[in-house]
Amino acid sequence: MSGVGFAYVVTSVVFVVTGQTLLKLGMLRVGPIGKSEIGRPVALIRTVLGHWQVWVGLTLYAISAAMWIIALSLVPLSVAYPFLGLTYVGVATIAVLKLREWLTPAQWLGIGLVVAGVLVVTISAA
Repeated sequence: MSGVGFAYVVTSVVFVVTGQTLLKLGMLRVGPIGKSEIGRPVALIRTVLGHWQVWVGLTLYAISAAMWIIALSLVPLSVAYPFLGLTYVGVATIAVLKLREWLTPAQWLGIGLVVAGVLVVTISAA
């Protein structure tokens, strides 16, 4: 994988992780969405979109998609796609460190396996 292609892949992953984190922070401000909120979709959309974290999160997703498209023009899909697994690693890490969520040992094992898989793909593609 070229250095430029790698940079686009990693940037896309970082933007997804950051966007997902901001979406979660925005939704923490919105609160739980139940039947009554779903029954008023226009009000719900206004409420959700009333938080800057949601807007920035969605914007980062759009930028990430653009970065991913460029990455795919430079890197074979079979090499680039496994890197998306790192979004799980990043989001889980932020969830634990910043959002005070808890992961079970089995979840940590799964994250370790994802990292190992990405490393194997990266090494084998070199």
